[in-house]
Amino acid sequence: MVAPPDKVVVVAAPSTTDSHISFIIPVLNDLEALKRLLPAVQEYRNQGHELLIIDGGSTDGSVTFARSLADRILMTGTGRGRQMNLGAENASHNILFFLHADSQLPPDAGNLILNALSDPDKFWGRFDVCLDEPGVGYTLIAFMMNLRSRWSGVATGDQGIFVRKQYFQKAGRYADIPLMEDIALSKALRKIAWPVCLPEKIVTSARRWRNQGMLKTVLLMWWLRLAYVAGVKPAILAKWYYPEEKTNAGRRGLVLFARSPELGQVKTRLEPALGQELTLQLYQRLLQKQMRMVETFSDSEKEMWVDGDLRHADFRCFSGQVMAQQGKDIGERMNHAMQPLLEHSASVVLIGCDCPDLGAGHIESAFKYLEEGADVVLGPATDGGYVLIGLKQANAQIFQGIDWGTGQVLAQTRLQIQAQGLTWKELEPVQDIDEPEDLASLGEEFRALLPSQKL
Repeated sequence: MVAPPDKVVVVAAPSTTDSHISFIIPVLNDLEALKRLLPAVQEYRNQGHELLIIDGGSTDGSVTFARSLADRILMTGTGRGRQMNLGAENASHNILFFLHADSQLPPDAGNLILNALSDPDKFWGRFDVCLDEPGVGYTLIAFMMNLRSRWSGVATGDQGIFVRKQYFQKAGRYADIPLMEDIALSKALRKIAWPVCLPEKIVTSARRWRNQGMLKTVLLMWWLRLAYVAGVKPAILAKWYYPEEKTNAGRRGLVLFARSPELGQVKTRLEPALGQELTLQLYQRLLQKQMRMVETFSDSEKEMWVDGDLRHADFRCFSGQVMAQQGKDIGERMNHAMQPLLEHSASVVLIGCDCPDLGAGHIESAFKYLEEGADVVLGPATDGGYVLIGLKQANAQIFQGIDWGTGQVLAQTRLQIQAQGLTWKELEPVQDIDEPEDLASLGEEFRALLPSQKL
C-alpha cells in the first residue's frame, strides 16, 4: 500500500448534544463516487452536521478532491472497520452515521435520523436501500435485502447505519475484519435494542450484481452469510468475495509500541540519574525519532499501540492509526496488536521506541527475512530482551511463559519458537535505553539533551 501524500491527524473535539450528526465515510480510491456524493451532502454541513472522510491509503486523488468538501480528513491503513472506528473516535457529535462513498441519500436524511433517535428508547437504525440500476431483478434484490433486515434486525453498510456513540462503544465498535464488519456490529447492537428501519431509501451501486451476474452474486452473498454464521474466518470470506484482488502477497504491517509521554510514567529506572523532567524529554526524543523512521515506510500499513493517552499531542504527527494496548502483560499486548494486521498482511514487524540504534535498515532486514521464508525474526537487545519481533502468522504461544522485564526474555522466546516448530532469524544485537549505565551509548543527537555529568 502506498500512503497518500496528505496526512491530516486530528484530535477529537468534545461530544456535543444529539442535535447534530457526524457523517463518517470510509474511502479507498473512491474518487468517482466522491464526485457524486460530496457535493450532494454539503447541505448537511450547512446545517451544522459534521462530515468526516477516513482514507485507507487512496492513490487516485480522493483526498485532494475531498479536502475542501469535508470538515476533516483522517488517514489510517486499509480496512473499512478500522477506518470507521477511527472516524467514530474523532467524531464531534453523539450521533454517528456510517455511510459508504457510493451512496446517494434520500432527501432530508439528517432530520430523518434525528427524528428516528428522538425516542430515548431508540439507539440505532438504518435506511432501506435500492440499487441504481433499473429493472425488476434489481428491484427484487433490494426488496429482499430490506425485508431480511427487518426480519433479522441486521443491517448492511449499504443501508447506512446510524447509532448513538455510547451504544456504538458499548457494542464493541466495528470488528477489525476484512468482511462482515457491518454484520458483526449489527448483531452486537441488536442485543441492546432492535434497529429503527427507516423506509426512505439510500441508493447504492449495483455494479457487483451487474458485473458478476445477478444470480451468481445473490447466491455468493447468501453463501458468505451462511459460512460466516458457521464460523468461517472473515479473512477467508474476503478472498471468496474479492477473487479479483490479490490477497496478502507483499503486504507489510509495521507496529510501533509506545507509552504516552507523561511525567513520572516513562523510563522510571533512569530517573535516579536524570530526574523526571530530563527522563521525559529523553523519552520524547526517542519516540519522535522512531515515529519519523516508521513514516519512511510508505509501502507499509502503520499502527501505533499506546499504553496511556491516545490523544497525546506527541502522537499528532503520526499518520497511522493510534490504538490502546490491551492485555495483562507485554506479551499479550504485543500479540493483540499484531494479530489483526496479520489477517491481511504477509508479514508484520513490531518495534519499541526506546532503542535509538534500531533503524530503518533493521526493519527492512526483518521484512526481507520474513519474505525469504523465516517464520519469526527477532531483534535482540544486549540486555537479554528484544527490541523487534517480526511474524508471518499470528501465534499467541510465542508470547506465553516469558518472564518479561528480565534478562531471560530472548532465551525463553527462542525456546517457545523451537517448541512451535518454527524457523527464525536474528538481527545483530542493539543497545536499548533502560538503565542509567545505558546512557553512555547514546549518540550525539541525544547527548546534547543531557548534562555531561549524567553521562
